[in-house]
Amino acid sequence: MFTKEFTRLILNTSNKSASAPIIEIVIVTYNRKADLLDQLRLLMHLDYPKESYGITIVNNCSNDDTASAVDEFIAHNEDSKISIRALNLPENIGGSGGFSKGIGAAISQNSADYIWLLDDDATPQENTLKRLVGGAEREASKSIIGGVILDKSNVEKVTEAGAKVRWWKARQELLFSGEKVNNLPEERFESEYASAACMLIPMAAAKELQGFANFFLHFDDVEWCLRAKKAGYKTLIEPQARVAHPTKKELYRPGIKYYDVRNFLYVAARHYSIATPYLFIRFLVKATICSLSHRKRNESLETFKALFDFMTKTQGKLQ
Repeated sequence: MFTKEFTRLILNTSNKSASAPIIEIVIVTYNRKADLLDQLRLLMHLDYPKESYGITIVNNCSNDDTASAVDEFIAHNEDSKISIRALNLPENIGGSGGFSKGIGAAISQNSADYIWLLDDDATPQENTLKRLVGGAEREASKSIIGGVILDKSNVEKVTEAGAKVRWWKARQELLFSGEKVNNLPEERFESEYASAACMLIPMAAAKELQGFANFFLHFDDVEWCLRAKKAGYKTLIEPQARVAHPTKKELYRPGIKYYDVRNFLYVAARHYSIATPYLFIRFLVKATICSLSHRKRNESLETFKALFDFMTKTQGKLQ
């Protein structure tokens, strides 16, 4: 139910109420010290009561002095009403593992009403958190609330606002991708997933579903939202809650094809098993054809490795 106190928070930001829902922001970072520090500075000035949110930074064993920079930032802001803590992991366990650690830490603290997952290179607007929480509090149903991801190089352009999983095409269809932000619907709308770059999770859902699957990278947020759907949760996109995020390059990046193929197969096996044999054959045939091209040989080798690891139930980081 949308409380009177929180209604006043939305309508009159100068009269902020300490009874606003408690939020734990979970950020996973790896070797993006400058981006992370820029983001933390923004998070210190959100249009939300300072005593009503905290920040957990999960450092995925960065080697760019992120740990010391975060310690310095925490020390510099120790008098703030915002609690900030760092989890320095001994190894890089990917975005999937990092978010799982952060979700687990928030569950252990047992003080938050919601967990806000945020990529370390995402740039939230001042009112992003308020919009996410406002959307969640208005929903009578159990809901995961996702934000709109804008192109960081052109914030008038939408990168994605949720997605549909096209099982037989082995891909996601990003909603409103490439559209102008002004073309977004005014009201929240349902999606099959919300990007972990900006996702608000009710604590009840976190306790019930726990963390992400051990995928290391990619499709972990898709799998989690599909799992949430089976547990009775809807995934909704709040069009007024926005973050800017760098767009993914289309150029080949080592390892990405591996995670895309392996993890999509895992998601299909868990949530749409009828398509799994077809998808396996589709990936195998395509990789075999690509192996004949010198330019695409590395991608084909990654696909073969992904198929083998799927068959042997290998998860986590590419070895």
